[in-house]
Amino acid sequence: MARTPDGMLGDRPSGSNGGGASSPSGDREASASPLPAGVVTFVMTDIEGSTRLFRELGERYVELLATHQGLLRGPFVNHGGVEVGTEGDALFFVFADAPQAIAACLEGQRALATHQWPPGVVVRVRIGVHTSEATPVGNDYVDLAVHQVARISAGAHGGQILLSAATATAVESRLPNDAALVPLGSFQLRGFPELEPLFQVGHPDLRRDFPPLRLIGVAVHNLPFLRAGFVGRTEERRALASLLSEEGVVSVVGLGGVGKTRLAIQVAFDVLDRFPDGAWLVELGAISDPASIPRAIAEATRVAEEPGRSIDEVLIEALADRVALVVLDSCEHLLDAVAETASRLTRRCPHLVILATSTEPLDIEGEVVWRVSPLPIVDPDGIDGADEAAAADAVRLFVERARSASPQFELTDENAGDVARIVAQVNGIPLAIELAAAALGDRPISGVLEGLTDRFSLLTRGRRTAPPRHQTLRAALEWSLDLLQTDERRLFARLAAFASGGTTEAIAEVCGGLPGAGGDVARSLRHLARASLLVPHAELPERWSMLESVRQLAAIELEELGEDDELAARHRTWFADRVERVEPAIGRSGQPQVMADLAADQDNVRRAIATGIVAGDDVVTLRLCTAMATFWTSHGDWTEGCEKLRAALDLPASDGRLRGRALVALGNLLVLRGDLAEAEVRLAEGRRLATDSDDAVVLARAGR
Repeated sequence: MARTPDGMLGDRPSGSNGGGASSPSGDREASASPLPAGVVTFVMTDIEGSTRLFRELGERYVELLATHQGLLRGPFVNHGGVEVGTEGDALFFVFADAPQAIAACLEGQRALATHQWPPGVVVRVRIGVHTSEATPVGNDYVDLAVHQVARISAGAHGGQILLSAATATAVESRLPNDAALVPLGSFQLRGFPELEPLFQVGHPDLRRDFPPLRLIGVAVHNLPFLRAGFVGRTEERRALASLLSEEGVVSVVGLGGVGKTRLAIQVAFDVLDRFPDGAWLVELGAISDPASIPRAIAEATRVAEEPGRSIDEVLIEALADRVALVVLDSCEHLLDAVAETASRLTRRCPHLVILATSTEPLDIEGEVVWRVSPLPIVDPDGIDGADEAAAADAVRLFVERARSASPQFELTDENAGDVARIVAQVNGIPLAIELAAAALGDRPISGVLEGLTDRFSLLTRGRRTAPPRHQTLRAALEWSLDLLQTDERRLFARLAAFASGGTTEAIAEVCGGLPGAGGDVARSLRHLARASLLVPHAELPERWSMLESVRQLAAIELEELGEDDELAARHRTWFADRVERVEPAIGRSGQPQVMADLAADQDNVRRAIATGIVAGDDVVTLRLCTAMATFWTSHGDWTEGCEKLRAALDLPASDGRLRGRALVALGNLLVLRGDLAEAEVRLAEGRRLATDSDDAVVLARAGR
């Protein structure tokens, strides 16, 4: 049996997984089948979660293990595979013919998927496949290819067949009927210096959607890895991927909550290998100033500002020769400005492709519009068991998300009708389906169905003239709010004061000091996250974000509370205090976290400045802009700083000294921009307003 240094297959002693029969290469010797030499294809399998199964089943695990081995051995041997060895729950086979190896893997996965396992038991096997030249040494292989297939197998998920590029090349013209190769991108296999492109075998009989591989992806992009697998829309993904190969601008259009962003991100992953200069997500939902769109694209695509040049010029020049994909997400509230920017970029950047999401098309030359509908549903009264219900993508999505809220949940013949009724009640809208599934953490499926039915009945009577997205998405969201405690629902509404989210500290200070806020804001935030109304940051546990569609509902709730202006004032005051507090540490060596924290809260700062300008709050707005000037200088956001300071200075100012500080901050940024004439005027006026010695010291320091 081949040995690997990382605990994969070969270096586990016989029976070391605590469960099962071990039959290393002695079984192969008994079969008298010679090991093939030359170009061979290695197949390595193991059971996902075998330790958990063994712990749950005890002695019954041995029988399950033998059954699993038999289900795989049959097709492997029938397609010409030779068993190199078996240890515990792992099988290691070699094939002289790569297409036969893939046929064997498909047949084996189908056998596992259709077998009637004991109640409550699911056996999912991950399979890695790699093709290479190899020569047997005695009854074994001692070759790096064995280590490589072990790494590939370890990166797969249960039910997945994962191939190396060498195997994909060997089988692409001889795939079994209905099989297809799905490129997943390039990955770093531990211990191997070169990047390895990996492929998944797709087939109608197998699961198609898996979370990201358990490997480090190295493709150039800023796309978020969404751990919850993407469900459904297979044909739409394929069609959109094809359009992105042919068109310059593709717009994914549909109502709020229909899944436009998730679809766009998934398609961007699907086509990643076609864009050597990267795929870049630009989130526009939190941007209120149309002039900020080019800067947002520059930030996402890692294009830096240059003195004396507009960001538009710099951006177009930087992207002119790039073969890249730019995903502009949530364009509807900035439609004219996004359309103008997209037109300008596609005219000047011939290899750039734009994928936009919006409730409306951009209506620009060359745009192809792809309208996204809710997921197909099935007639609940016509359902005849779980298998028929599971054929609907909407039901599959509910089941996938329900298992996150309640791991024991399974679709059965008994509950299939109720699940079908739930997804029908929410019209197949993905966001609403996910929220309904999340409610299983607090109530049984019958309770979810009952709450949905009652709530929709109420909303239908009162809101016939509301916009379509409020008749559907708001109804789907509001019933889930009824599951919250009074203080949690009030906190949810007050979160609309933030631009898509914030930290626990900021939320507690801004929202927690008002009447009815409740005593434990952190606990309420965790409950909102469990209900899928908030999303915890993947790496920063004290930071939360909110989907834009959900934030819109929160804004409606906040308006009904009548606290919009008060929350906006508290929000901008808190951020003005915070930025002033950390301003001395901005840009200093040894203080990188200060810059990182402010960068993460840029949208909140922008929102605070915008509400201050609308409210005519000159004092807080000038304080915030002046304190932010050091960040804008260090971060390279000179143009944004100039624009924000100009807007703040246009407010009637009651404090001349504060205005003087802001003028000097603006003058310094204008110098960096190369606008020397205006800089001289602003600096002179600012220094004139410095009437006392304290201000003179501050201004002198700022002018250095």
